[in-house]
Amino acid sequence: MYKFKIDNIIFDLDGTLIDSAGDIIHCLKKAYFSIPEYSNVEISSAFIGPPLNELIKKITPDITEEQTQIVTKEFRNCYDNSSFSKTILNDGVYKLIQDLKHLNIKIFIATNKPILVTKKILTNLKIDVFDDVVSLDALAGKKMNKTEMISYIIKKWNLHMDTTLMVGDDASDIIAAHNNDMSAVAILDGYGNANTINEAKPLYVLNSINDFNNLLTKYKRNIQ
Repeated sequence: MYKFKIDNIIFDLDGTLIDSAGDIIHCLKKAYFSIPEYSNVEISSAFIGPPLNELIKKITPDITEEQTQIVTKEFRNCYDNSSFSKTILNDGVYKLIQDLKHLNIKIFIATNKPILVTKKILTNLKIDVFDDVVSLDALAGKKMNKTEMISYIIKKWNLHMDTTLMVGDDASDIIAAHNNDMSAVAILDGYGNANTINEAKPLYVLNSINDFNNLLTKYKRNIQ
């Protein structure tokens, strides 16, 4: 294992720690149903990950701005009031969080979800134990991208980049980490594309969070 001290880990949420595709797809289909020409649009988990506006453009590239606003409103009405019964914890995440807490490693989340939704999901899944959770709407009047979220966490907590690691399932997570002079680990069983992930040059490319657990076990041996 690459030898460096890990004091802090910033996690992406969707696809990395949780599988929220079921609830997102359900609400997207319901939202698109309000626009007749898109009522039968095909939506798969491969689309999940980007902020909502980007997600809508990805699913329906020719959609108008007015239609985008309708889909956005209908989706938010559905998703923000969801019970999130279809959102599940990825295998190995609970153990990973316990191990990181035991090692006194600070853990953070940077997510494209709104903060109220994020906190509700973390509470439902019994993993509301992160040192901080930063969402795209963490700053009033401004929507942050992933690079800005990571920068916000670094500045707020006075983190050192050489002892901080980003873990995500998409090339955008890796790029955002590199934009902040941080190393990043990619998880392949999320929503990201393996080719674009590899092109972003993460420190490690792992199949799953369970593989990250195995990496952490090696790290624990190195520091004992």
